[in-house]
Amino acid sequence: MPRKCSRVDSCHSQSVVELELEGFTPSDSDRGGIIRLLSHVFTEDGAVSTGQIADLIISNHQVGSVVKQVDDVDVDDEDDGEEDSVVFALISAIDISMDSATNDGVKTVRHFLFDLLNNVDMCEEKSRIIDLLMNPTAKICFLINERLEALPLSVCANAVEILPSELKTANMYPSHLVMVFRAYISDTTGHDLDYYYEEYRHIQAFSLHTLTVYVRPDDFDTAPNRIYTILIILMEKFKDVLNALQSLV
Repeated sequence: MPRKCSRVDSCHSQSVVELELEGFTPSDSDRGGIIRLLSHVFTEDGAVSTGQIADLIISNHQVGSVVKQVDDVDVDDEDDGEEDSVVFALISAIDISMDSATNDGVKTVRHFLFDLLNNVDMCEEKSRIIDLLMNPTAKICFLINERLEALPLSVCANAVEILPSELKTANMYPSHLVMVFRAYISDTTGHDLDYYYEEYRHIQAFSLHTLTVYVRPDDFDTAPNRIYTILIILMEKFKDVLNALQSLV
């Protein structure tokens, strides 16, 4: 299985053994682990299939990485069994431009974004994001950077860093990147937003558009709103984003 130029990281816990993690090219054996990480952001419904998105990520294996335990990968290379690999982090970019919208996985991502936008009253940021998504000449990539929440950004930092060169190798030249971050209401203030990933505020500083969405769940009497923030980032700013993230790794 191809190894990628990704950081080898040690994860420490008081009761957990040290793990050696490394980035690898997504493959079929990673599908279950990819779906589990995608479910952090994408809520399954009739039009949103994390399986279709996972298949698209695997088929577009030139772009992105899955971060796994090195020992597990060595075992997988010797064992052709069907058991899914444990994926600790996922980094990928999906072309969601209008001219790619015939692909089922792309349709799923675009549906998810428009469904989020439908939960927001019309405002300038919403209007600009819709205009971008509907622009037939815009080249847009949906950037996925998901990991197990207990893990630091450092486990996938180098995989994110090499993403621009991977995009070029795959002949993908986006003008804009779309990212979606999950948030929750801070317990200390009762109204401030906190984000599940610490890097959000470092990335948001370079965003062209920012829009926070509150989605009321079906069982809203007992479950809290799901909160997402959509960021639109110019690709030309991505190097600045990477430089800003260095303080976190």
